[in-house]
Amino acid sequence: MPDIRKVEARTDLLPTQQPYLDVLDALMEGTLSAFLYCCPILVNGEVADFQYIWGNRKAHELVNLTPDQFRQTTMLQLFPYFRTTGLFTRYITAWLTGEPQRFEREHIIGDSVKWVDVSVVKQGEGLVITALDITDSRRLRQQSLQQAQLLHTIVDNSPAGLVLYEPVLDAAGAIIDFRYVVTNASNAHTTGRNVEDMIGHLLSELFPDIYAQGFFDQLVRVCLTGESQRVERRFLGDQIDVWVEGSLVKTDQYVLFTYQDITRLKQQQLELAEQAALLRETNQSLYRSNADLERFASVASHDMKEPLRKIKAFGDLLSNQYGGTLPPEALDLLKRMQTASSRLMQLIDSLLEFSRITNARDVFNPVALPNVLLQVLQNLDVSISEQQATITMGNLPTVLGSAFQLEQLFQNLLANAIKFRRPDVPPIIRIDSTRLRPDELPEPCTYLTSTVPQATGWWQIQVSDNGIGFHPQDADLIFQAFRKLHGRRQYEGAGLGLATVRQITQNHQGAITTESQPGQGATFFVYLPAFEPAPGQPRI
Repeated sequence: MPDIRKVEARTDLLPTQQPYLDVLDALMEGTLSAFLYCCPILVNGEVADFQYIWGNRKAHELVNLTPDQFRQTTMLQLFPYFRTTGLFTRYITAWLTGEPQRFEREHIIGDSVKWVDVSVVKQGEGLVITALDITDSRRLRQQSLQQAQLLHTIVDNSPAGLVLYEPVLDAAGAIIDFRYVVTNASNAHTTGRNVEDMIGHLLSELFPDIYAQGFFDQLVRVCLTGESQRVERRFLGDQIDVWVEGSLVKTDQYVLFTYQDITRLKQQQLELAEQAALLRETNQSLYRSNADLERFASVASHDMKEPLRKIKAFGDLLSNQYGGTLPPEALDLLKRMQTASSRLMQLIDSLLEFSRITNARDVFNPVALPNVLLQVLQNLDVSISEQQATITMGNLPTVLGSAFQLEQLFQNLLANAIKFRRPDVPPIIRIDSTRLRPDELPEPCTYLTSTVPQATGWWQIQVSDNGIGFHPQDADLIFQAFRKLHGRRQYEGAGLGLATVRQITQNHQGAITTESQPGQGATFFVYLPAFEPAPGQPRI
């Protein structure tokens, strides 16, 4: 081992050399790298350790020793793990062969862990070691690598398609193509190509049909102006037929294209558009058919009622002038003929009324139900007097609707209550109303909250009687057209009264239900929407 004093001494120096040595000392002390010199400790001709001879200030800081402590320390005393990690062998190799060594390793000194970039060069009888603390830069590099991996994971697993294009210029600087720089799995799935098959390739090479579809022009416009653009288009070409919605954004010299595949949505929209067109055509056809039927019903009823009137008139004439000369059997047949013609006349009138209600397109206005009921009572004045009916009204609201239709509704309900009375028991009828919140509607009517979402509440109007009633299982049957629960001889009528009532409630975006038991009367519940009025207007 060389004499330490000889290594540190500066003998035989010319006066002109001293300034250069001073500069060298300043450089050694001011550098960020640790410089140290060590010599091998030989035992039986083999390197057993290395003795530190000299080090600069950064070397002392790196190993956390004073200069005196440093010169009294060997390599394996500071770093005993060098022997097991193979680092000690690399130092021996550098000293034996003279071949420089360069490596990055983790150095553990006490509780401190540092990464250093180490260079080892043989110089004379020892080794010159240069070590640069790269702990911070390595940490930053590791963080950058983790962020890059995270970004790659996000990009590759994003449900949105993503492409980063690089413009390709000709000799004059004009954009003639775009190259794929980055893309992800979603774009690969949409386009039917692998990510590896797209990166580095030209747009014209992979999708030549896009040029004719205007997408290339959009890319150029974004690249030249820097203005982002929204994209909603269909890409149609070789092995591709998709609809996408996204945006083009310039970033540095690149253009970023992000999008969602909306092919299924577009297909559904097209299907819905076709269905809507078919529905409009069907509705127009139904409208024309209903109009034709309404005209036919009007004409047919007029044509049928005219001969019926003649039949009845001739029957009355025959009965009045020749009734005394006809045998009892002939008079009975004549009476039956007159009854049948009257019943047919009533049926035609009921059909006409039901047809008008079904196809009604009245303009709705605020309608005060007390006024409607007063008119109904006048219309039914004769029946009410004959049957000694008692009708009472509670507080009734103003609703939005057709006065004519609502009059028909209540007239049919009251006429039914008078007609289906119990024998020898005068009818007692009560009409009242209750305002309900939307969540207070009964179970059969809860659907109304979705069909009329603008309603702020609902009016429940009850019409109760003490008549013959009916079985609960017949509650739905009584609203069917021509459906009668009792024989024609017992109760007259065409069987369209309650069907008309239900149609009127539907015309008013409402509903009707009923409760009854045989012999215990019946209650009909009419539900009509309530709305908050404009300032100064009555509540409806």
